[in-house]
Amino acid sequence: MKEKSVFKMIISSYGNMLLGGILCFFVAVSLSMLNFLPMVLINILLFIFLIPLYSMLIYSPIWTEADRNRNMVQFGHLEEDKFKGLKIGIFLIIPYLIANLVLTLSWCKVIPDIYPIYKIFNSHLWPLMNILNFNASVEKMNIFSIMICWLTSFYPLIVSVIAYFLGFKGISVSEKLIYKNKPRKKRRY
Repeated sequence: MKEKSVFKMIISSYGNMLLGGILCFFVAVSLSMLNFLPMVLINILLFIFLIPLYSMLIYSPIWTEADRNRNMVQFGHLEEDKFKGLKIGIFLIIPYLIANLVLTLSWCKVIPDIYPIYKIFNSHLWPLMNILNFNASVEKMNIFSIMICWLTSFYPLIVSVIAYFLGFKGISVSEKLIYKNKPRKKRRY
């Protein structure tokens, strides 16, 4: 059993983020075509499908690596690194910080309007983008919307830190959701 380096985990996570973005884009476009539903319901459906889909593609490999690392630390094959999830997460937010910098420059009219491209790049946050700015133009956004966009940059960081922490502790969210122990009846003897 061999430990993956932080660099390999970052590259793998970038690939998962790209795959997640593509999948989220197709799900978002498909659900957005349901014109007979009110927009509020479409946004709720998008939120229910997109956030878990994108999160699990980042969460799962980081959790698995943390679980392996816990085992290796337990048997003395590896030094404990509790900040590995943070290290991975810091690199995962770089593309989003760059995208938000470009969005802000576009909002300040330094560069042309890039909001449609930004929305595609952040397809996992499509419902939030619809709430913040339903229009397809950055000119209609206010400073509050821009700040929310900057805050969403930290989403992959939060997911990776939580995934590594839970994996290192051996806490499996999926097992807790799938295998629920029913309370047993007390027997009388």
